Amino acid sequence: MDDTERLAAALRFYGNRSSGLPDLGEPEKNGIQNMLRNIQFTGGGGKESGGTFGGGRIGYEFPINETSSISPYVQGFIGKPVNQPITGGVTDFGLNYRKRF
Repeated sequence: MDDTERLAAALRFYGNRSSGLPDLGEPEKNGIQNMLRNIQFTGGGGKESGGTFGGGRIGYEFPINETSSISPYVQGFIGKPVNQPITGGVTDFGLNYRKRF
């Protein structure tokens, strides 16, 4: 079972009664925690007289080695202007390369 299958199983799992969280064994727990640490999310938004708006960027960091990584990302927005339909879309996507010195 790979990390994505473990994550899917954890999300389907209802968890134990005391904590409400999935009771995963240590290897599975550590694998999911490591995978979730690589997710990067930034965003913001607010409500104004013209409506409610928000946007953000989500990406995932893939380590190449101890000093390098690549991070694909997608950026978008969503808004609900007053008396108008919801609008939104993807404004950018790309790939970052990070090298630590």
